[in-house]
Amino acid sequence: MKNNLKQCSSCGNDVAKSAKICPHCGKSLKMGKFLKFIILIFIISVVGVVLSPSKEEKAKKRISTIENLKNAGVSDLSPDGELALIFNMGSKYTDLQRDIKEKEIKGKVVIWKLKVYEVDKDGKNYKIRTRLDDNINIVGTSITIYPKNEEERKYIENLKTGDSIRIKGKVKGVILRYIRIDPAILTEEEIHGHVSQRRVSQRYLDPEKNDEPEEDYEAYENRKSNENIKKSHAEHDLVKNKETSQENKQYYTAQELNDLGYEYYKKKDYKNAYKYWKITTQKYPKFAMGHYNLACAINILFDKMGCMISETPELNNLYSKNQAIEHLGLSIKYRKDRWKRMQKDSDLKSLYPSFGYQKLLGANLKSTKNIQKFLTRIEWRGVYDNNFPLVDDYSTINFFGNIKENYGSFEYENVKRNKFNGKYKLKGNHIKLFANDKIFIGKIKSNGNLIFKDFGKFSDSIDPICSD
Repeated sequence: MKNNLKQCSSCGNDVAKSAKICPHCGKSLKMGKFLKFIILIFIISVVGVVLSPSKEEKAKKRISTIENLKNAGVSDLSPDGELALIFNMGSKYTDLQRDIKEKEIKGKVVIWKLKVYEVDKDGKNYKIRTRLDDNINIVGTSITIYPKNEEERKYIENLKTGDSIRIKGKVKGVILRYIRIDPAILTEEEIHGHVSQRRVSQRYLDPEKNDEPEEDYEAYENRKSNENIKKSHAEHDLVKNKETSQENKQYYTAQELNDLGYEYYKKKDYKNAYKYWKITTQKYPKFAMGHYNLACAINILFDKMGCMISETPELNNLYSKNQAIEHLGLSIKYRKDRWKRMQKDSDLKSLYPSFGYQKLLGANLKSTKNIQKFLTRIEWRGVYDNNFPLVDDYSTINFFGNIKENYGSFEYENVKRNKFNGKYKLKGNHIKLFANDKIFIGKIKSNGNLIFKDFGKFSDSIDPICSD
């Protein structure tokens, strides 16, 4: 019977456990809401303390996160190009397309070089925000950096708006069109490079404070340049060695490989620039900038070396400037705004009067207006053929006219300095030449050859003429 009783907290008499009011003193036997709330909070706090990880566990998890990121393979995802076009302000892409792209890039590990906009502290980590670069069109990012030591903390805290940093991190998602990278770490090259430069500056300002020999800033730059060249040679061996592990092969990002080629380009060593830009496109075939720079290198080598290219072993796979056109086409395929830049690039100037280049600008053989563009913008050179003794490899024919009209004039000259000129008229995709009381009918073929029946064959003149 007593098992069904409890004591009233007010008068001490026994009452039934199910009673809500004491029959002896009239006191309410229900627990107060406030007391229930206090007990609940106490229970939650105890459970939280028991279940929450210790400082040691947190430290281990942090170290594990950093180590896993350091050892992770790197994707070829680039902060410029398509990614910038999709997520930057003013983009023509829809929210649906951005959602699809977010799912595609989520979880990828990247190594990017970015410009700092803002830095904030987030516990033991740092939040760094970058924004697009107006000149090269780079996507904005929000990065959570895990500093590995005190040296890196000081380095991050000294960053200013506009400073460049190189990070390795994992794409977590997208927030307000900013790519979220969390976790992220500074690359070894980034932190060690800046620390070395700071130490050099200190020695230069006050060499007596150091036991090391004085090294001025120019000497430092020369030394770093030599180190970069050694690194590029190492990368070349790395890519060629088929037995190298896949993890090591993925260490260099597309941008880093591209930068190695650019180091040679700045020194006007176009052969090596060509080599490393070729490696870039082989490893990262969808990297638009790699194809664009490779096209520039090919064109420069042909302009400077001409027929000597065929006698250079390391360039024996270069046989035509049309290879430069092919890589320009790939650069436009993977980044559509590249065609704007190529029109202003002096490295590509000698490609302008070619059939392939004009096609990249949008000209085609479907209209009279476009055929007029091909005729007047291309420098046409003869192609020797036994059937056309009048035309030889050194013959030229130039057309003059307004692209809005279907007629104009032309001037022909061969190796013997035999010249004649006349008029031409376009009808559909056919060209009629009127000269010396004769009419020659011709047509531009899809391969870029201009052929006139009973007269001769011509092509664009971008490749050098090499004797056998």
